[in-house]
Amino acid sequence: MAATARRGSRRLLIVRHAKAGYPDGVTDHDRPLTERGERDAVALGAWLAAERLVPDVALVSTAARASGTWQLASGALADAEVEVHVERRLYNADADTVLELVREHGGDAHTVAVFGHEPGLSTLARTLADPDTSDPQELAGLSDRFPTAGVVVMRQRSEWADTALGGVVLSRVVVPRT
Repeated sequence: MAATARRGSRRLLIVRHAKAGYPDGVTDHDRPLTERGERDAVALGAWLAAERLVPDVALVSTAARASGTWQLASGALADAEVEVHVERRLYNADADTVLELVREHGGDAHTVAVFGHEPGLSTLARTLADPDTSDPQELAGLSDRFPTAGVVVMRQRSEWADTALGGVVLSRVVVPRT
C-alpha cells in the first residue's frame, strides 16, 4: 500500500525507458534494453535512491524496454515498499492517458513514478508545468523529446485526482548516466 503523502506536497517522476535495441523479428512492444540501456537503468535507480526520490507508486508500461528499466532501477530501491502497476495502457500512451493513470492510481501516495514512452511523457510534463512557478531553465530545457533514461521531477500540492494542466511545478530534468 502506498505511503500517505506529506501534507501539502506530492511528487511526480516522469521517466522515459532506457535505451532499447531494434533486433530483427522483434515487435516494438518486445524490444529489449541494450547493454547501455541496462547500465543507464541501474544508474537511474542509484540516482533515485541517492536523491531520495523513491516512489510509493510506480506505473510501468508493459513494453519490455520500460518494464526492464523499472526492474533494473528498482534494484537500488530494495528496501522500499513500492506499489507497482504494470499497465498496458502506458505503452505508447498519449499525455491524456498517462495523466488518467496517475489520477487513477495515485491515491494517497507522496511520490508517483511513471515509466513509459515518448512522445507522451514529455508532452505531459510540458502541459502539466506551470510556467510561472516551474524552474525556467529546466522548463526551457524540456524539448519535444527527452533522452532515454531521462527523469522529469515535478511537484504539486493538490490530490492526484485533482492534478491540473498548467498547475504543477517542474523542478528538474535529469539524465543519470554511468
